[in-house]
Amino acid sequence: PGLESAVPLRPVQAHPLAADIRALDDACANAVEAIELWLETALENQELVPLPTSASLAQHQRDPELAGWLWGFVDIDFSKLDEKGDPVSIKLPRQVLRAVDLCAEQQGETRNGFLIRAALNQLQHEMAAPNPA
Repeated sequence: PGLESAVPLRPVQAHPLAADIRALDDACANAVEAIELWLETALENQELVPLPTSASLAQHQRDPELAGWLWGFVDIDFSKLDEKGDPVSIKLPRQVLRAVDLCAEQQGETRNGFLIRAALNQLQHEMAAPNPA
C-alpha cells in the first residue's frame, strides 16, 4: 500500500533519443530508492513524515524552480518501511468488511494493505481540503 507521487527527474532535452526512455526508467527507480531511504531514516529517527501534498502535476510544473523538467510518477510502498506497526482492533459491519475484502482481492492486496492504503488516501484528501477556520 502506498501513494503515487510526482517527482522531477531531469531537465528536458531538446531532442530526446530512444535511449532516454531507459534513462527515465532508471531515474524513476532511483527516485523510489531515494524516497524510501529518506522515509526509512525518518522513521528510524522517529521523525514525523509529512504526507505528500495533493498538488497537481500542473501546479508542480508551474514552480519556477522546476521549469523545464520532466516528471515521472512513482509509487511508494509504505508497508515495506514500517514493518513493526501497531496492532489495532476495530469493528466493521459485515457488509463493509465483505466489500473491503472483495476490493482488496481485486487489487491483489491483503485486507490490511487495503485498509492502510485507504487510510493514507483519506489522510491525503483531508489534508488537502481547505481549512474552514
